[in-house]
Amino acid sequence: MSDPTGDRGTEDRIEGFLGDPTKDLDDWEWLWAGDHEFPTRSDRGALGSLVVAVKRLLRPFFKAPTADLWDRQRVFNVVLLEQIREQVVERLGRAEAREDALEERVGDEESAAHALVIRLDSRALEQDERTAELEDRAERLEKHNETQDERSLKQDKRADRLDDKILHLENFLKDGLEELMRYSDALYSRVDQKLEQYRHQSAELDHQLSAALAVVNAGGADELASLRSVVEEKEYRELEAHYRGTETEIGERASEYLPLLEGRQRVLDLGCGRGEALALLSSEGIGARGVDRSRDMVRLCTEQGLEAEEDDVLGHLESLEAGALDGVVSFHVIEHLPSNATATLVHLAWRALEPGG
Repeated sequence: MSDPTGDRGTEDRIEGFLGDPTKDLDDWEWLWAGDHEFPTRSDRGALGSLVVAVKRLLRPFFKAPTADLWDRQRVFNVVLLEQIREQVVERLGRAEAREDALEERVGDEESAAHALVIRLDSRALEQDERTAELEDRAERLEKHNETQDERSLKQDKRADRLDDKILHLENFLKDGLEELMRYSDALYSRVDQKLEQYRHQSAELDHQLSAALAVVNAGGADELASLRSVVEEKEYRELEAHYRGTETEIGERASEYLPLLEGRQRVLDLGCGRGEALALLSSEGIGARGVDRSRDMVRLCTEQGLEAEEDDVLGHLESLEAGALDGVVSFHVIEHLPSNATATLVHLAWRALEPGG
């Protein structure tokens, strides 16, 4: 029998059995229980329509003789589907029951494991507490031993200090008196040196005063200029001694620039003074010479075997050819120059340096 509704839903559902049939039991139960017919179709064009019409005309003649057999087959199929469904439901029920039992068993085992973990944690905590207590006892005992050792060490140190003090007191008179005698001798020697130095300075001043008086009496311009030169030299030496620093200090300052001058052989020291920088450069294998306006400073340099000449620094730089030097140094000179001469010194030094100097 055909579906009385004839709606589109029935036709769509029938399509699920054509080609690759569906495996849904509900669809098969719908098909057999409802006795839905498959559509009569043909893919032969115009002839196909004729074939479809003939099939529909002859279908009742073929269906009537087999109706009883068809009904029994359809009922059998429906009953079989119901049994299959019941078996599936029964098996699903048993599977769910087994799953529930398994979950219950797992839950019991998890509870047992959790209880075991709690007991183990409790025992571990107790063990940690006992271990901490034992460690605390050991630490207190170690501190007690350290305290005892420190006390013993302090007592030993006190005894050693007492022995040292006694030994020091025993040797104090002997060593102290000897040191006092040596100090007195050194003090007298320094006093004698100072007195001798003062005598020389007094004699020099006396000569200078006599020369000054002679110049005043003679009224000679050359002698007066010579006297002024002597006074200026004396003032320059005092200035050098007061502001330039000791020879050791000058050497330490100059040593910072040794890496820049390594390998240079034409270095000029402007205002070389007592020759501290020249001596340092020479000891490092650097070729250097100096120029200073003080005759005494130049004399001190030449007495040390250093190359130096008396000249004005600006005039000397101006007399040099361009690129004649590969290095120029100067320590405590710029502050003694007039303000307008500083730039001139820098420009002249730059001209005298070779490229890369």
